[in-house]
Amino acid sequence: MAIQRLKILALCSWYPNDFNPTLGNFVKKHAEAASRYNDVVCLSVFPSLLDKKIRLVETRTRTFSEIVVYYPKTTSKFRLWNMFRNYFAHRKAFKKGYKTVKSIIGKPDFSNLNFTINGSEFNYGNFLNALIAFLSVAAAVFFFVIKPMNTLNRLRGASSEEEATELELLAEIRDELRSRPRP
Repeated sequence: MAIQRLKILALCSWYPNDFNPTLGNFVKKHAEAASRYNDVVCLSVFPSLLDKKIRLVETRTRTFSEIVVYYPKTTSKFRLWNMFRNYFAHRKAFKKGYKTVKSIIGKPDFSNLNFTINGSEFNYGNFLNALIAFLSVAAAVFFFVIKPMNTLNRLRGASSEEEATELELLAEIRDELRSRPRP
């Protein structure tokens, strides 16, 4: 029976790069060792003071791929501005690297994940797939329906004045019901 090769993605913050070629050598060695029996992709993202735009460096063998993405690091006197700009530059660089990862290993699928305890097999992969799908839909509904509606209602100014009149109306109804004779 042939053993199925797994597709493994390693997201590495310690990894050899142009500015520090020995950083995380052990991570690279472990990934190369795992690639003897599996298909392994290592993705790393680093800031660069030398690059003016995002640069992607890709190295591939038959079972091992490494993708190192460099993004231009922002430096100015304003620390908060630097953090903001570097965060979005890092995110953009990661997305570019992840597109390459998806072209190599395909769409992530957790349906085959399982573990065995005392001969009983527990398949939790389908649950993870359903959970990710649910959270994605919930986030989309929250950010594209609920948040805009709350903002729209707040902009209309309908909150405090209507609440006060609503409370007054409820008090009037209560008083009216109390004043009626009981049968």
